[in-house]
Amino acid sequence: MLQFLKHILQLMLSPAKGWEDVSQASVAPAELCSRGLYPILGVAALSNFARMLYGNGITLVTAIERAVVDFGTYFAAYFLAALILEQLMPNIVSGEPNRKKIETCSVYTIAMLGIIRIIENCVPAELTLIKLLPVFVALIVYKADRYLAVKPGDDMRFMLIGVIALILMPLLLHYVLFLLIPA
Repeated sequence: MLQFLKHILQLMLSPAKGWEDVSQASVAPAELCSRGLYPILGVAALSNFARMLYGNGITLVTAIERAVVDFGTYFAAYFLAALILEQLMPNIVSGEPNRKKIETCSVYTIAMLGIIRIIENCVPAELTLIKLLPVFVALIVYKADRYLAVKPGDDMRFMLIGVIALILMPLLLHYVLFLLIPA
């Protein structure tokens, strides 16, 4: 877990170097999920209970519903994002797409969205700056082009595919599921 968090911090501070270190570590995506992603998603789900402390009228039932939506959204988003990337990457990478690297990229990106959710749930006010953090994650996804062996000249196509699969799809899924919860 510590190495996972170290890599996330490094990806935030220096995305290109961070992806190099992720590549050198060469940890299986299943292990990254069990030791990093799932605990972060659990904390993100539990952070919904922090909103009850602010006195803004959120009940225990609503906090539980939001926790289930948060965990379920990002859990499903990891698998959907990896599937979407696997289907769309063959045309923009050199050689065959590396499934392990695609899944690893998905794990780290979804984990960063989970961390943003934790921050959002723990800050008592709605801040625009927090809402813009996924744009920063898009930059990190963009810098994964070398890690995923994207062909030169196809980096903008990769950026579009990556942002749609790894950021917009989870945010849209979260928004749709969140609409099902009464305020």
